[in-house]
Amino acid sequence: EEGQSLELNQTIGLIDTVQLYLKKQQLIFSTKGVQSRKQDIATQISAIKQQILTAKREKTRIERLLANNAANKKQLDDINSQISVLESQLSAQTSSLEKGNNAIGSEKSALEVQISQIEDQLKRSRISSPIKGVVLVKYAQEGEVTSAGKPLFKIADVDNMILRAYITSEQLSKIKLGQEIRVFAD
Repeated sequence: EEGQSLELNQTIGLIDTVQLYLKKQQLIFSTKGVQSRKQDIATQISAIKQQILTAKREKTRIERLLANNAANKKQLDDINSQISVLESQLSAQTSSLEKGNNAIGSEKSALEVQISQIEDQLKRSRISSPIKGVVLVKYAQEGEVTSAGKPLFKIADVDNMILRAYITSEQLSKIKLGQEIRVFAD
């Protein structure tokens, strides 16, 4: 209100933020959804690792049997080939899962940036006093639609006021620096 004293940075109004708030909530839920798609690489590749361990144990058995002439070289070649295939599958699946997780991480980062932008807009939706002073004129009423850059009120620091007075050359010769004088408005 006109004549009201305001403190520096005192919140005196709020721009409608419902849509911004809802957009922020949507982005938060999207972030959670994206995060839930992230794969647990260790769990995904554990089966292949177990198959590789089993195949290596089988290879050791075949090597012992081959040393005792109880197995043939083809069995050893087959198990070596199987181990090689499993290791290739492990490498491919690990790489694929890491790329997927990296893409999910990038998507999550993009959503977090959007959340930060919304938070900045929400912060800027608070109308506050730029200085400590008294409201001289109120240009807008509560509930009115206004545009960016349009002043809502005029405020003055009444503790530090500057008065500009113009005197004639005749008056100038009658006053001295530091002298108390009376000033009258026209």
